[in-house]
Amino acid sequence: MALSSSRSWRYNVFLSFHGPDVRSSYLSHLRKQLERNGIITFNDQEIERSQTIKPELTRAIQESRISIVVLSQNYASSSWCLNELVEILDCKETGQIVMTVFYKVNPSDVRKQIGGFGKAFKETCQGKTETEIQSWTKALTYVANIEGEHSLNWVNEADMIEKIATDVSNKLNASLSRDFDGMVGLEDHLGKMKSLLHLENNEAMIIGISGPAGIGKTTIARALFNQLSFSFPLRYFMGNVKGSYRRTDCDEHGLKLRLQEQLLRKILSQKRIKISHLNVIYERLGNQKVLIILDDVDHLEQIIVTTEDQELLQQHGINNVYNVAFPSSEEALGIFCLSAFKQISPPDGFGRLVERAAELCSNLPLGLCVVGSSLLDKSLICISTNGDIQMHKLLQQVGTQEIKRQEPWKRHILIDPYEICDVLQSNTGTGTVMGISFDITEISKVSISKKTFRRMCNLRFLRVYKRRIDKNVEVHIPEEMEFPHGLRLLHWKAYPSKCLPPTFHPEYLVELNMQHSQLEKLWEGTQPLTNLTKMNLSGSGNLKEVPDLSNDKNLKLLDLSGCMSLVEIPSSISNLHKLQELMMMFCINLEVIPEGLNLMSIETVNMVGCLRLRTFTPSFMSFNLRHIFLTRCEKLQSLPDIVSTELITLNANGCQSLQRVPNCFHSTKVALNFTKCFNLSQEARKSIIQKSFLDGRKYVGTRSSNKWARLPGWACLPGNEVPAEFNHRAKGNSLTILPESSDKPLYASAIFKICVVISPKNKVGSNLPKIICLRMNKFVCSCPCYDFQVYNKISMSSVFAHLSTEHLFVFLYVLDQKDHSLGVLSEILFKIESGPNFEITECGAQMWTEETPALETIECGAEETENVDEGKSRRSFWSCLLLCCFIICCIVIFAWGKKTIDFRFSV
Repeated sequence: MALSSSRSWRYNVFLSFHGPDVRSSYLSHLRKQLERNGIITFNDQEIERSQTIKPELTRAIQESRISIVVLSQNYASSSWCLNELVEILDCKETGQIVMTVFYKVNPSDVRKQIGGFGKAFKETCQGKTETEIQSWTKALTYVANIEGEHSLNWVNEADMIEKIATDVSNKLNASLSRDFDGMVGLEDHLGKMKSLLHLENNEAMIIGISGPAGIGKTTIARALFNQLSFSFPLRYFMGNVKGSYRRTDCDEHGLKLRLQEQLLRKILSQKRIKISHLNVIYERLGNQKVLIILDDVDHLEQIIVTTEDQELLQQHGINNVYNVAFPSSEEALGIFCLSAFKQISPPDGFGRLVERAAELCSNLPLGLCVVGSSLLDKSLICISTNGDIQMHKLLQQVGTQEIKRQEPWKRHILIDPYEICDVLQSNTGTGTVMGISFDITEISKVSISKKTFRRMCNLRFLRVYKRRIDKNVEVHIPEEMEFPHGLRLLHWKAYPSKCLPPTFHPEYLVELNMQHSQLEKLWEGTQPLTNLTKMNLSGSGNLKEVPDLSNDKNLKLLDLSGCMSLVEIPSSISNLHKLQELMMMFCINLEVIPEGLNLMSIETVNMVGCLRLRTFTPSFMSFNLRHIFLTRCEKLQSLPDIVSTELITLNANGCQSLQRVPNCFHSTKVALNFTKCFNLSQEARKSIIQKSFLDGRKYVGTRSSNKWARLPGWACLPGNEVPAEFNHRAKGNSLTILPESSDKPLYASAIFKICVVISPKNKVGSNLPKIICLRMNKFVCSCPCYDFQVYNKISMSSVFAHLSTEHLFVFLYVLDQKDHSLGVLSEILFKIESGPNFEITECGAQMWTEETPALETIECGAEETENVDEGKSRRSFWSCLLLCCFIICCIVIFAWGKKTIDFRFSV
């Protein structure tokens, strides 16, 4: 069922005007601006004007979304114009938008038909019937009261035309769309809402829309806003008020001020509004015609409110409430079928299935839409990018309702906390139970029977959690308690015991999540862990021992973050060849990482805040290693060699004792953060500055549209002077580069390595830092050409934040050798901007050209060079051998073709 007010329009705009007054001047400019804005305007050039309005003109008015009436001094001298106006106002009653422009005429003269405008009107009325005169008078009085643009209020007529075109665009963009077509029962809801609003009155109204989640409150509110917004000069739809309210960090009064500021900014289209008291909104909007709809409210006084909380409306004296009822069975089937089959009724053979689906959704509109559309695209259950199985919230709700319908002794999954509490304490579980999800937030005390899981032989899923960390819950677990033997997932937040029971059997366990537990160790000895893929013990501050993991061949995630009592980790983790993430943040007592770790699949290593860690010497042979986080490892002295070509992040910010770094970084896109590493050796500094973009040379000549034209790689380290290898240097934030010689024009120097000295200012502002590199090329003819590269404020905020000393920032810049439009450059000017918190005191550049020696051979050390040479020798030998075999084969084939083979050799 479509909304009756939804229709198609042939034209965006119909212009009503008096030709001799404006056609060749103001109107022509207005038409041109509307055309530039992509607005379709009816053109009446070919219609012959007469006393009566032509049928094609009437049709054009009716088929236009907006009519703009340009009222000029002689507008009323034409009965044609007056008849157009009457037709336009008739169309306004059926949803057309009417805008007015008072061009060199006073609105009061139009309203009262006085002055020069009134004189022209009286002349037109001569000889006309009383009915015509009354209809014209009423139309002129009405249209003069429509707020519009007054040419006498504008100094620049072009600005006024631009403003009108913008207003038209905005109205077209916000006009009633077809978004709500096909929504069963919506038209009936809107009719009831309009009757509550009493739109014919000018009194202030507060209306509430109440109903359970998913009933359609937001849809009704949006459709109502879509229909009514054109009648209100000021309007705003604020969605998710509840979410905005909870995300703030102010007190009650501050929250109200913040939300009112947001309302005023949006309603008045002003970006910067600050209010000091709660009466400002009434002072600014008190005499205005305003429509405000606030969706999903749980705490504040609103104007049109949607909420699930009926009591909230009563508390604030909102008596005009529209309670959204559930759709009838017939409407529910229609909603489901439209989402699933794109038709109002089910296809043959699907009738019973549709009825069952609607029943499971309890006729809830949102549930019907989601389940129906998901039936169409099968997206109710999916696997996320990190491998987690995700289920749509509505499907969870449907499942919950289905569980509650079952008899207690038949339930496969237990979710009611009080029922679970009773089962665990009284040992009444059965073999039917396969999963338990136990939220203990509202439970004060739980005492678990030692035999409670013995009867639940089929339990596969056990999750015990609380939504609030600050909530204290007493949970008593007997030492003799036996976990089910076939458990696949164990998720027990804040596990209260020091160790898992000795009878614990983890051989079938896939995921072990014991965050914020009281564990000191998991178990004794070595356990069969052939299926375990995730182990999360984060926040377990008493954990002193990590179990032997030598039998775990499938572990992908090991999270020991916040295990503050942990001093060492076992060497058995060297056998975790499938481990992808090693998380050990804030293990503040950890001192040593075992030597000889060979983590072939590792992608992320996070050891932020390991304050006592001195050595970090594992051999990361993984070619997929992407991220290493070592921030604030204050006693760390050296980093291991890294062979990964996929490295993206190496963050050693605040490693004050760090001296040694890898000889080579094999990735061009790596971000090297060595801020506040004040003890770096000269060799380490050289490695970071000279070797950070090892194979950047191979991108010489790439086009500027290529992703390498703005390389993300960079390096930052302490320093107050640009190194000598940057042969182009200058004080300040700009640098001019001239050609080295006439036979080496600048366009052949495709890559620049740039180094700048960043100095923090005394007064650090609130703006996030950023680096912007602006390049201006100057041709021989001195015509400028601009380009820029940005290291944006989001990624740089963690790099430059809290810097108190000077640092070097090194990055690459790629010119486009193949772009012939650059021609031969007489000079290149680089200008680096750093935002309000920092200044650039010195900058330098080093050109990489095709003649620059291959960096792989000059920078990676003698050992790597020998290996490379040895590899090249092997390749040369086999290449020669293969070539000889190929030549011999060719000779044999040729000779066979001649039927002559002569194997004699003469010297």
